[in-house]
Amino acid sequence: MNNLIHSIFDGKRTIILGFGREGKESFNLISKYIPSELITIADQNDSSIPDDIKQQYRCITGPDYLDNINDFDIIVKSPGISEHFMEGIPEDKITSQTDIFLQQYHNRVIGITGTKGKSTTSSLIAHMLTTAGIKNVLVGNIGIPAFSALNSIDDETVIVMELSAHQLNHIKTAPHIALFLNIREEHLDHFGTFEQYFKAKCNIFTKQGENDILIIDQREKEITDRIVNSPTSVVSHIESINIENIKDMPTQLRGQHNKTNLAFAAEAVSHFNIPREIIEEGACSFTPLPHRLQYVGTYSGIEFYNDSISTIPDSAMAAMSALGNVGTIILGGFDRGISYKKFAKHLAKCNGLNIIATGDAGKRICELVKEQNYSCNIYYAANMKEIIELAFEHTPKGTKCLLSPAASSYDQYKNFEERGRYYVTCIHDYVETH
Repeated sequence: MNNLIHSIFDGKRTIILGFGREGKESFNLISKYIPSELITIADQNDSSIPDDIKQQYRCITGPDYLDNINDFDIIVKSPGISEHFMEGIPEDKITSQTDIFLQQYHNRVIGITGTKGKSTTSSLIAHMLTTAGIKNVLVGNIGIPAFSALNSIDDETVIVMELSAHQLNHIKTAPHIALFLNIREEHLDHFGTFEQYFKAKCNIFTKQGENDILIIDQREKEITDRIVNSPTSVVSHIESINIENIKDMPTQLRGQHNKTNLAFAAEAVSHFNIPREIIEEGACSFTPLPHRLQYVGTYSGIEFYNDSISTIPDSAMAAMSALGNVGTIILGGFDRGISYKKFAKHLAKCNGLNIIATGDAGKRICELVKEQNYSCNIYYAANMKEIIELAFEHTPKGTKCLLSPAASSYDQYKNFEERGRYYVTCIHDYVETH
């Protein structure tokens, strides 16, 4: 890594753009090798940068912190910085923690991207490798910056890396084994158009070499249509894998979408010559991640489920299908401008379903439902406490109440995890006070 850092940054004026968790990890590594006078830190929030760093390094904060980024030789971009601000900047000036990490370790990386299913599939792969006795680390978009794991990586370590479109944009090297799960409309507020979002995702294979491996789902036609641009000669299609051969499918992994995630994981680890029975053992002992069709509890005869990870309509429809007997669905949040027409038609046909909507996205979904010949019941709520009160009042006993918002959480919450935790808290608070 030392030689790579020197080759990228030596003698170059460098700006670290964004000083959240990933930005701090990037700074901690780069500052070990590059003189302080060549490093600038930029973040809109002045309080994000500790005082001791402000005393030693040039720092730019406030609303104009992005104004002069083109004056630098190298821009180390954090994923949260919108691509709108990168327009007009030469590609060779832009790098990121993901880009640097992949340049160093791509030959041992299993990289996973897709609009949905990334975290579950990544965690499944890591768990299967561990079950097989193969040392591995899980990093990336799952919440673990890649540089934070450097001390855990030796010559035997396999790296499982969850990759968002934000992280894949501007990379120069792709993972040796790349999984592209699916593609749906998402993050239009960040990328501007679906095409730009899709193009960033496609870097997971367009930046591969001819000896690398790409795993895709033959049913994802938009992806299969693009793999003509893939330089790799090894393309695996999970459609050819009979997932039913994995015995005793863990009941915690509900739904067809999770069978697909499991098929991807099984195909990825099969390239390490892991016996089928070990793959099955790993699948059956895997504990699902929170906020993904997570069972909260049964209260007043109602089963409550937390699927806060759902930020697009396809995932909400998959959740409803996986659970069955959904009496109430909680929808809405921050409106990113994605299409809800298909979803609204689906909801309108759900006879007797209670929809509790919130936020701008919830309002837009329900407006589209009302344009149909609908047979569901629609309620609006301003906050989670009101949502839970409506859920207990209107959800029939013996059915399920599902939080699967089909929208981002950023109108009221820091992230989907905070939204999911608060949902669970409000349920428990209601039970205790009624």
